[in-house]
Amino acid sequence: MRDFHDLNDTSKYLAHIIFKPGSLKYLLQFGLQDTYVDDFKHRCKYENCLLFLIDPLYPVNSKTYQEFEQKIVSFKSFYDYYEVDKKIMYVFRVPDTLVLDYHTFKLKNYDSLTDVFWESMGAKQPLNLNHVKFNIEDEIYRFDTNLTLNKEKIKKGNY
Repeated sequence: MRDFHDLNDTSKYLAHIIFKPGSLKYLLQFGLQDTYVDDFKHRCKYENCLLFLIDPLYPVNSKTYQEFEQKIVSFKSFYDYYEVDKKIMYVFRVPDTLVLDYHTFKLKNYDSLTDVFWESMGAKQPLNLNHVKFNIEDEIYRFDTNLTLNKEKIKKGNY
């Protein structure tokens, strides 16, 4: 089972947009690997969504896992799921009230996060997030390294 400290920044700071603060421990008990803002190699793109990758620690047809899955897919924000690399990716839409904060966070503009964001995180006041790096390559599942190489070529004028 993964530990909270091993999770990416999307898991640590954006998962609470969908699940209550403190729910990561519960998700980890069922095999949460990480939370992502995109999956570059999936056949369709999800706008304003968070993707939760679960590597089930229980057989998917077991009563325990079925109860877990029923619980999370009953969320109003649940949108889709698909199998990937023998794991399950659950897709949730970011609530309309938090879409701006979702994008603000991705842009690393932490000082502009709204009170709604902090409340969803369970914080009584804004926290200092200057230590958060939000490296996009870690926050996108199956990130295409060619995009990084092309970006570097463009910067150097070698395209």
